Amino acid sequence: GGAFEMERDVLIQATAQALSNAHTTKEMVSLRSLLDTLKSHKEEVSRLTSKISMCQAEKLIMENELRELANAGEELAGVTGQCVVQGSQPVNYEQTRKKELFFICFGLQFILNEDKTMKLAFTSLDPQNPARECYLVLDLDSNNQWIILDVQPKGVEGMKELICDLNNKTKHFGEFCKSVRAQFKRHIQFS
Repeated sequence: GGAFEMERDVLIQATAQALSNAHTTKEMVSLRSLLDTLKSHKEEVSRLTSKISMCQAEKLIMENELRELANAGEELAGVTGQCVVQGSQPVNYEQTRKKELFFICFGLQFILNEDKTMKLAFTSLDPQNPARECYLVLDLDSNNQWIILDVQPKGVEGMKELICDLNNKTKHFGEFCKSVRAQFKRHIQFS
């Protein structure tokens, strides 16, 4: 930033001084060309510095929005009893709105089945078929540990490790959902 700009400005001044002291036309043309190039670079650096600042501000806004979405996902998925089964209970519109946001942004739906198991359904993973659904059906055992009842498509690697991490290490459902999505995406990409 600042040190580079000072050095650049000193170089421009030195080149301008050398131009005024030049004795031959060839020296003057060469120094004039150098001075023009330096001024052009100065303008480009200023433009790029401004663009970087704008990108950093946008990045902060997006990080905040992602944090809010992750918090909403944890809130939705943290306990299966909090999920809304439409038709059997009054609809909680705030949770419904958050579910819609997750579906729009991540192709992720949390579905509470009639048997009280939870289905995590992911779409938008396959560029050739965005509607293709990959899912994981979860339940809580008697020790309140998550267990996997079903995975579609079959053969997705790493699911047992992810559920073990969720139960024993991280206990962070939002991170678990992101990791499951990444495993599904990797499976689709290499199958």
